Amino acid sequence: MIIKNILVPVDFSTSADEAVKTAIKLAETLNAKIHLLHVEEDAYRIRQGHAFTVMDRELLPAIDAFHANMLRECTKN
Repeated sequence: MIIKNILVPVDFSTSADEAVKTAIKLAETLNAKIHLLHVEEDAYRIRQGHAFTVMDRELLPAIDAFHANMLRECTKN
């Protein structure tokens, strides 16, 4: 079996950092691509308006800025 892609779930924890480091070494050995996956369940809930609270509304600009920054980081060459 030839491995061409490696999916790494990340949550910005120390364990995730180690998983990324391991994936990098493995990808270099296998000449594979790394894909990072981060899921934000709460941000989705907030964005869709489910259980909207005053605190959620106050967080929207910070969540939008975070997502914009992550998109810029992920698309750097």
